[in-house]
Amino acid sequence: LESSVYYFQNFHGRIDLLNANLILLHKPRFGQSFLAGSHSFNFMFPLPTYLPTTFKSVEGVVKYEMNITVKRFGKSDCNFVYPFNVMRVVDLNAFDPPLTKPVLKVTSKEFSIDFTSKALYMTAMIPQTGFVPSQVIDIRIQVDNRSMIYVKYVKISLKKVIAFTSQNPNIQTRELCVTEAQVYCGDVPAHKKKSFLKYLKVPLLSPNINNCDIIRLDYEIHVKAKTVGVTRSPVLKIPIQIGSIPLMSEGHVDYELAMGEPTFLRGLQI
Repeated sequence: LESSVYYFQNFHGRIDLLNANLILLHKPRFGQSFLAGSHSFNFMFPLPTYLPTTFKSVEGVVKYEMNITVKRFGKSDCNFVYPFNVMRVVDLNAFDPPLTKPVLKVTSKEFSIDFTSKALYMTAMIPQTGFVPSQVIDIRIQVDNRSMIYVKYVKISLKKVIAFTSQNPNIQTRELCVTEAQVYCGDVPAHKKKSFLKYLKVPLLSPNINNCDIIRLDYEIHVKAKTVGVTRSPVLKIPIQIGSIPLMSEGHVDYELAMGEPTFLRGLQI
């Protein structure tokens, strides 16, 4: 007789980024009353620039609320909660090093089930690393399949990578990867080389979150050469920054010059 015991443990964390109080109406003097009817109070509170953008996910949220309390003499208080969104302004021109520089990534894959052929080489290049929603990312890919493995297709994906870090009962990090947009390229037969130029439109996304201790939000371009069989498909990852103010001078690349022959041998040095 065998038995197995399974148990689940919850991990959680919370950080109060902002906690401010404003008194709109002071306690009235004795004999005075707050007359029935509609009353309006003007107030202003400047939000700190370090606040991360409002973010919602199944695993965690960054949220902002305005709590209003009306204290009543001899009666229970009246409480009202009004949620509001914060959009942090991220100027892509303010980054150092600048986001206007092109990025070239290279990977290679040798297949263990195939000892008679050479490796598969893949190169991906984007003209810059800073983008805003609705902007189009042009991605140049080269696949040099020197192996005997057939590549069914090449998939380009824009991934949202979310890292949640718990505080209790101990520090643990859980990562969640969500596909926001994707395009497909054609196949690459064995012993063939192909080049692709694809365009990926950035959907409506929040800027990166890198100033919160328990939630981090990043974005990556994934390029995957899907191979047949049980072999593991090679993947390239290019980190990018999503902002709200676009680059004043966008990156421009002569792909033929940047990725010219010998593409892969030269690319491995980058």
